[in-house]
Amino acid sequence: AGISWALYSVMLKKRPADLAPEVFLTCLIFFGVTFIIPIYLWERQTGALLELSWPVVGSIFYVALFPSVIAYLFWNRAVGIVGANKAGIFIHLMPVFGTILSIIFLGERLLNYHIPGITLIFIGILLTTVDPLKIADLWRKPV
Repeated sequence: AGISWALYSVMLKKRPADLAPEVFLTCLIFFGVTFIIPIYLWERQTGALLELSWPVVGSIFYVALFPSVIAYLFWNRAVGIVGANKAGIFIHLMPVFGTILSIIFLGERLLNYHIPGITLIFIGILLTTVDPLKIADLWRKPV
């Protein structure tokens, strides 16, 4: 999955400039669904049926809208602006947001190891996205 995501991000450069992001995403979704349909049909044949309830429909709607459409549009735009190598660094924010969202929505607690982990992620992002000479200049300039 990591290799596929990296290849996808790098290959975004090859997307024709005149192709609208929504059209590009629609094509990707169609391509992905063609691979998923045989697995879905096989799963139905084995008796694994999806029980539709409001929480299930809400979950499907959430996954279809936010991580599947909006996140891809934002990601494609970010890669177009800063490039795959710089945008790829921000994938490490997923555990940070996972932690924050689990505290907000699931009632999880912030534990001792969260703060150092989150701090290290932000330090890593800072070190890889900011020019080290600019950071050094901040220390040299009198305030």
